[in-house]
Amino acid sequence: MKRINFERKTEITQKHPHHAIKIILAGLVVMLVLEVWMVNRLSTYGNQLAQIKQQEVGFALKNQLLENQIARAGALSDIEHKSEVLGFSQIASYTYLKVPVIASAR
Repeated sequence: MKRINFERKTEITQKHPHHAIKIILAGLVVMLVLEVWMVNRLSTYGNQLAQIKQQEVGFALKNQLLENQIARAGALSDIEHKSEVLGFSQIASYTYLKVPVIASAR
């Protein structure tokens, strides 16, 4: 019985060898289309990655500039100059206020 099945299979492949060729060609065409599609997607993503890296560099530069501005604005000499412009000056003498004694606190 095994021999009959084997002979039958060989008969089918001998009668229809073009089916195997068609299947192989169809598989190659599908693989070719997939490869072209993948290369296209990779090139598109590569372009997007380059744009993201450029944005990252720009954000890092802006971040450094903002950090410098914050450091400059928070410097004590800068704050002292702004307070002098607004009319504040150093205290020459201290005046203490006495807390009044409340009758209920005794």
